[in-house]
Parts: sequence; C-alpha cells; structure tokens
Amino acid sequence: MKSLKKMWMISIILGLVLSTLLYVVLNQPSTTPATNPNEITTENEEQSETSGSTESKTENETENNMKEELESIEKEETGFTIEKGKRAISIPVNELQSVSGHVQKGDFVDVVAVVPAPKGQEPNAQILLQKLRVLAVGKQAPVNQEEGETETNVSYQLITLEVLPQEGAALAYATDQGYYTLMLRDQEDKEDSPHIHVTMDKLNKGVIPK
Repeated sequence: MKSLKKMWMISIILGLVLSTLLYVVLNQPSTTPATNPNEITTENEEQSETSGSTESKTENETENNMKEELESIEKEETGFTIEKGKRAISIPVNELQSVSGHVQKGDFVDVVAVVPAPKGQEPNAQILLQKLRVLAVGKQAPVNQEEGETETNVSYQLITLEVLPQEGAALAYATDQGYYTLMLRDQEDKEDSPHIHVTMDKLNKGVIPK
C-alpha cells in the first residue's frame, strides 16, 4: 500500500515538473526579431534600384564599346574619323591651291572662292569657309626627283575636308562654277576672320578690310 502511494506521489511530482518546464518553454520570448514590413519594402526597392543601375551601366558600356568598334572600323577603312553631324568631301587641287603641297592631314584651312556674280554685278572673292579640318590628302606621286636626292617631293590632286552639310553644298558650287584656293591656318589660330567680299573696284580704290 505504501509503495502505491509513493508511485502516486512521484507521478504527481513528475507531472508538476514537466508542466512547469513546458510552460517555461512555451512562454519563452522568441530570439528572432520581428520583421518590419516597411523595412522589407525598403530593401526590395534598394535591390531593384541597384539592379536597374547595374543594367543601365552595362547597357551604356556596351553602347560605348560598339561606338568605339565602329569608329575603329571606319578609321581602318578610310584612314580617318568624321565628327558627328559633319561630312567628308574631296575637292581637286593643284600645287597653287594646296599651298605648294604644304597642306597635310590634320591641318586646318580656309577656303577662298571667286564666284560668278549676279548679272550687273562684279565678280568677287570671298572667304567662303573657315577652319576646315583636313582629313586626308590623296593621289600622291613623286615629282621631279633627281638622282642623289634624299627627300622625295610629292604632289597630290585631291584633298578631303570635314564640313557641315551646308558647307559641303557651298564648296561643291564653288568647285563647279568658280575658282577656289586654300589658305593654311596656324594650329593655334581658332578665331574667325571677317566675312568679306573683294571686288576689282575695291582693289582699284585700295579698300581692303583689315
């Protein structure tokens, strides 16, 4: 009888202990902090912005690489590159028009043109175009090279200039209808000259703008 009472007492004590432990475990505060919905939204937005920025940067890099490759191909094919919005035009020149052959690739020149005048007016010479970049000189050939000379003089019949579309149209007209010649500029000279018209009457009177 005593053994049965002991067993009941032990069972009750164990039950109380287990109940207490279970209560403690169930009511223990969580160690994982609660997630704020606003923080989740902010993190998602930051990730989205970072992803978008990375994609945009990649697209820009790809576009720049493509431009560089196209410019490289263009330079290999033509020997020069053309500034955006401009054109390349070639004009025939002789030794006099090319400043005795001193105009070379990379130089800057002005174009002086003598164009037909409207009926009843005098023909005039004018500074038609200024600060044109020389892209290339072509059709080179040795000229008057004598035996024993160490240097080879060359002449060319074409010069390629970089122009705006409207400048190209004006130059084409002067090439077809009038006479033109080139003036070689100093590399440091960036100023424009006054746009003047010189006629025979002005020359006879000695009236030349400065």
